[in-house]
Amino acid sequence: METTSREAREAQEAQEARAALLLVERAKATAARHSLNNGSLLIVWGDTFLLDLVAFDVSRLLGTVWPAVAFVVIFNTGVVLWKLWYERRLPVRPLTVLFDRVIFWWAWYHAVLVGLGVGAWAVVVGHFPPFWFTGIGLAGALPLYVVGMHQRLRACVIVPLPGGSVWQ
Repeated sequence: METTSREAREAQEAQEARAALLLVERAKATAARHSLNNGSLLIVWGDTFLLDLVAFDVSRLLGTVWPAVAFVVIFNTGVVLWKLWYERRLPVRPLTVLFDRVIFWWAWYHAVLVGLGVGAWAVVVGHFPPFWFTGIGLAGALPLYVVGMHQRLRACVIVPLPGGSVWQ
């Protein structure tokens, strides 16, 4: 009789532990969704880089670089102001912001990509093929899209509630 009550107690404790772990996972997902680690900033940063370089391809058709420079200055200022607004409105302030770390390492990749793709190409070859800057933009935005989507999927995971219902 004692082993049966002990087994029942252990089963009850195991069920409570599973429920507690689900609540922890739910809290982690909620915190990630409402923090800078939700992937949105990285996706917007990738879009910004891509649109900046598309602007330079379009300005090549116009014959002057100045429209692209004006677009980049105005658009990037708007994106930075949006980032400041966006991070202030999020209720969760994580201890580790993955955006800063990813952008730090991406900046080195960006420097090499643009330096070789634009600077070295201009010195060695002299002229750029059609959509050259768009290709560089895609190559530069791709890592930000991959990491941003990975964070977005982790932040928007569906965690079942104890008792079997689903919460998102």
